Amino acid sequence: MGQVLIRNLDDDVIETYRLRAKRKRHSLEQELRTVLTEHAIPSGTDLEAEAESLRGQAPMVNDALADAMLEAGISGGSLALPGNR
Repeated sequence: MGQVLIRNLDDDVIETYRLRAKRKRHSLEQELRTVLTEHAIPSGTDLEAEAESLRGQAPMVNDALADAMLEAGISGGSLALPGNR
C-alpha cells in the first residue's frame, strides 16, 4: 500500500475532517482514507457521463461500443460487443 503526504491544507479543512472522524469514533487517518477511497471508485453516473463523452467523439466510437463499455463498467463483466456474444 502506498502513502501520500499532502502539504498546505487549510486548518479549517483538517479540523472539519478531524471532527467528522471523532463523531464516527475513528481516526483522522481512517476518515481521510475512507473519503479518498469512496471518491476514487466511479459511480454509475460517472460511467454514464463517460459513455456520453465517448458518443460525442463519433465516428471514432459508435453508440454500440459506448453502450457495451458502459455495461461492462456497471456490471463489472467483460466487454461483449454486439454480435460477439
